[in-house]
Amino acid sequence: MQKNSAWGLGLLGRTCFEAGRYTEAQQAFAASSAAAGYRVRDMDAYSTLLWHMRDEQGLAQLAAGLVAAGRTWSPEAWVAAANSFSLDGDHRAAQRSLTRAVQLHRGAVPRDASGAATGLATAHALLGHESAALDEAARAQQAFRTALRIDERHYSAWYGLGLGYLRQGKPDLAEYHFARAVALNSQNPLLLQSAGAVHELRGDYARALHVYERVGGMLTAPRAHPATSLVAFKRARVLVVLERFGEAAAVLEPLLQLCPREFNVPFLLGQTYTRLRRYREAAACLARALDIAPEHAQSVREAFDALYQQSAEEAVDDGGNMDPADDTPPSSHYFDSPSVHAGAQHSGLSSDWRALGSADDRVERALDFDLQ
Repeated sequence: MQKNSAWGLGLLGRTCFEAGRYTEAQQAFAASSAAAGYRVRDMDAYSTLLWHMRDEQGLAQLAAGLVAAGRTWSPEAWVAAANSFSLDGDHRAAQRSLTRAVQLHRGAVPRDASGAATGLATAHALLGHESAALDEAARAQQAFRTALRIDERHYSAWYGLGLGYLRQGKPDLAEYHFARAVALNSQNPLLLQSAGAVHELRGDYARALHVYERVGGMLTAPRAHPATSLVAFKRARVLVVLERFGEAAAVLEPLLQLCPREFNVPFLLGQTYTRLRRYREAAACLARALDIAPEHAQSVREAFDALYQQSAEEAVDDGGNMDPADDTPPSSHYFDSPSVHAGAQHSGLSSDWRALGSADDRVERALDFDLQ
């Protein structure tokens, strides 16, 4: 039956990928590859899926196999190589690989009525995302616009342009481009949460929170989708701005368990605990944030000073009769302790959080696949 053929399984993989059902997409792509090991069609989408699932080993194996078999003729092989380089943080190498993919796409004989053009648009869109990761805004915008000239329905390119305008502080243009992307794929939570980002930029935090709660309701299972942690963190950030600290802490506490090596979560949770007058827990979170990312020591020091100042003011208001068992945090001299600097050497980010820590810039890679 065609649904069990390599072609049918590849199409199923793309469909699940587009719907954000990544586990099912991975199973379908793997079955397609096993059914026809020589097949390269759909492997660009498969490699992008593995990029977003942070599967370094699986992506490296896929890219190595594709490049070994088709380095002189397969654009999909170079897209896979670019995704592998990108996951390792080598965006320059990813750019070079995508440039080669573009060259091969342009010289390829069309495999069907639209396959070659759509694949070329995807390569340009990926090149735009890599350029954005390198803060090359002009080059990124040019790549996204080239992708749209080839395929105006390539919603990842619309989304990439929207992100660029959002970073430039142009919410109206960002909203327009995000809306075009959502119109092409209204079920993708990564696209839907972009409306919340626009509301945040405008300072309309109530509407932003409404969007994040709506999207969060679509992502009920932890790790079910890469946007789960991202949306949870954005929701907590807005709750802090709205001074709903108890609710923010309730969102951040489980997130700290899911993403234990990301600076932003314990840092924001520490500030939240400070406002809740849970000083010992606040100090522990800030110390944890410093251990993860010592390069942000100045920001943590300022948060620690605010914590200490607030607790000192409360002690004065209480007439200086605070019980020694109360949550009295250490002073900012904590930063001069040798043990802090020794523990701060462990600054690597976990694979779980890298998708979230860089999500505002690069999470759109989950959208880079054909519409076929």
